[in-house]
Amino acid sequence: MDTCRSAARAATVCLSALATSAVLMTAPLPPAQALGPGQACVFLQPDGAPVPLLGNVGHIGWGFAVAGTDQWIYGSTENPNGDYQIYAPAFNGAWKAQGDFARMLNDFTTQPHFPATAKQPVPAHRYTTYKCVKTAGSAVGAATTAANGNATAGYTGIGNNCLDASIRVLNAYGVPGLPPAVFYPYPNNWVNALGAGWSTGRLAAP
Repeated sequence: MDTCRSAARAATVCLSALATSAVLMTAPLPPAQALGPGQACVFLQPDGAPVPLLGNVGHIGWGFAVAGTDQWIYGSTENPNGDYQIYAPAFNGAWKAQGDFARMLNDFTTQPHFPATAKQPVPAHRYTTYKCVKTAGSAVGAATTAANGNATAGYTGIGNNCLDASIRVLNAYGVPGLPPAVFYPYPNNWVNALGAGWSTGRLAAP
């Protein structure tokens, strides 16, 4: 089993919708009051979400800085049971945590917040790389609301998966120029499409 993946019966886990519904779900939210310049990151499990015929399409998490402090809020939608469809507000394995930058890196490395279930008691794959970008604004309140909403947003392998959940948070925070998920539907190729200004880091092995 894998985080943010469908069961074998679903050949398209962690894919974003290639339809109008996907565009609507990932469209930027209305502007919200920002605290000041900020920073946001995404974290990638490149070996996550094995899909028949496509291979591993990846799994993604997110993080954003609380402007004026050393704190970050970060998380992911893990779907540890590998269900293709989870109707809101049922358990979808979304989690959120807070700490400084070093704690965030450590938590994505060691995965202490992984929502273990009987079906998936431990993470199947590692987060190995991350990318970060500085932002002109930081709508922390709106991003926190989006992050909290992920926990009760359900899950669908196409159109409401780990990538869609991450984009909702990043859009709410005010990250500009995000690749459209309709054109980059897999976490691996979406992260690869992140443009200029994004720095790259690698997580140490736990």
